Amino acid sequence: MSMSACSLPKKPEPDLYHAFFRRTMAREPVLNVTTLLGVPFADFTAMMGSTISRWFDLLYRYAHFQGLSLRQRLALALLELAQKFGVQDARGTILILQLTHEDLADLVGASRQKVTEHMKELERQQLILRDGRKLIVLPQRLQEIVGLA
Repeated sequence: MSMSACSLPKKPEPDLYHAFFRRTMAREPVLNVTTLLGVPFADFTAMMGSTISRWFDLLYRYAHFQGLSLRQRLALALLELAQKFGVQDARGTILILQLTHEDLADLVGASRQKVTEHMKELERQQLILRDGRKLIVLPQRLQEIVGLA
């Protein structure tokens, strides 16, 4: 079958499509999302909120990482990890994830060797603590490095 014999419907002009979509959605957005997508409106808004939130977090992180030194990027990454995967403790926030220096290097865009040097320095300065293989983050101290305090 040749391409010319293909009977795909012609795509509507963008202006016509957007006008139709805006008019249709404006009448009854809850009903139309459910009808057009086959997804309940509450599920659709939750999914979109989650997706947009993740994209915003990525954009925010990227924008803030640009002007930071490795020490600051590492401190910010540790703060983010503590917020998302941390458990409060009398000493600080224990990271429940077992992260290698290679993992941290990937997060901050650096070599494993440089991350190891900086982690040792953060530990020497008691900005982070070790309890065996557990990493304890001291958020207030790390926030000072990043300029959030």
